[in-house]
Amino acid sequence: LLSPSARLEITNASNTILSNEANSAAQELESVLEEPTSRQLRIHAFTMGIPFIGFGFMDNALMIVAGDYIDTHLGVLFGISTLCAAAIGNLVSDVAGVGLGAYVEDFCATKLKLPSAELNNAQRQLRSVRFAGNFGTAIGLTIGCILGMFPLLFIDPEEVQRRKKESNIDILFRDVMTEAKSLVGADSTCLFLLVDKETSNIPSFH
Repeated sequence: LLSPSARLEITNASNTILSNEANSAAQELESVLEEPTSRQLRIHAFTMGIPFIGFGFMDNALMIVAGDYIDTHLGVLFGISTLCAAAIGNLVSDVAGVGLGAYVEDFCATKLKLPSAELNNAQRQLRSVRFAGNFGTAIGLTIGCILGMFPLLFIDPEEVQRRKKESNIDILFRDVMTEAKSLVGADSTCLFLLVDKETSNIPSFH
């Protein structure tokens, strides 16, 4: 029997009452909620950061190894840039991280026996607890990524550039031979190069 405007006013009033009740309940809960101690926050940051050391280590190491392999082989073969190879390597490491992330979490939970901060669900929603967790995650990820850079010790940074240079020179020589053969109408051509083997990186060409 009510008009649409009256029904709308009743609905808005009901929503306002429910919202006020929810806000008052949240304020009461926050007023009686015990703030975690500094020791609990440190433990929480520590337990959140340890798994991300493994994540960062695995992600960075796989990205470097995969990126170097792609740049050394596919980069020379298809002429892709180093940044493109790094992007593909990052894709490989991210996919591997999704697949291996559960194993890292299980290892940290079952094998390392990390201490518990003994926080309830309401305390975990506090800003201080969330900040401590994010801080621990950032520190753990930073340490893991730094440790994951160890493959750089075994990678020759000049190898890729040397291979790409040789590939470009080889393509240039082939183009020169093909063009020279068509210009003179020869059945076959032969290119002789005088190369100092001790100082030159020019590849052998037949």
